Amino acid sequence: MALANYTDLQAAIASWNFARTDLPTADIILLAETRLNTDLKLRNQTSDAPLTGVVGERTIALPANFIEATDCWVVKDWGRQPLAQIVPEINTVTARGEPRFWAIDGETLAFERPLDQAYSFLLACITRLSLVTTTTNWLLTNYPDCYLAACNVEAALWMNDDAQASRWEQRYQAAKDGVKGIEAQASRAPLRTEPAQLGINAYPYNYQRGY
Repeated sequence: MALANYTDLQAAIASWNFARTDLPTADIILLAETRLNTDLKLRNQTSDAPLTGVVGERTIALPANFIEATDCWVVKDWGRQPLAQIVPEINTVTARGEPRFWAIDGETLAFERPLDQAYSFLLACITRLSLVTTTTNWLLTNYPDCYLAACNVEAALWMNDDAQASRWEQRYQAAKDGVKGIEAQASRAPLRTEPAQLGINAYPYNYQRGY
């Protein structure tokens, strides 16, 4: 049986659990993904989300399935310029302008000042695995054994089958460790080009002095 998408995974859960048709597969997958999102925060979950600011506002809603952010850039005609990360409690200024700092404040991407134009931004962030949202993802495509094992642990718990849950837990732990090992090795290669290599000024804006 192929495991290419959300529908395939639902069918596989039923097939691997004595052809049970009463399993709450949507809940099982949701619970498994909650665990996977805690256990796995890997490079393949990182993407650059394009965001657009609103004139006069200093916050932008975070992208769907957001977990955490690592970098933020303002997009220019010549490329992208890095912004400096700060704590959300920074003192803000009222004058509109181009932001130099960013922070994650609750459910928003926040800047130190309201925007004077609708700037385009790129936010490098780790996103949640969610087959309800995307129907497939990199983990299901490359490591279907890990996804299925996590789901079957939850299925066995729903059926109150401790022996089955223990067997699938062992398989999940082995698959998870395998994924983390392979991805950790792959991540040792440089993923991004340093700003200096692109001819970009990487020195942060001096908020105190205004330059």
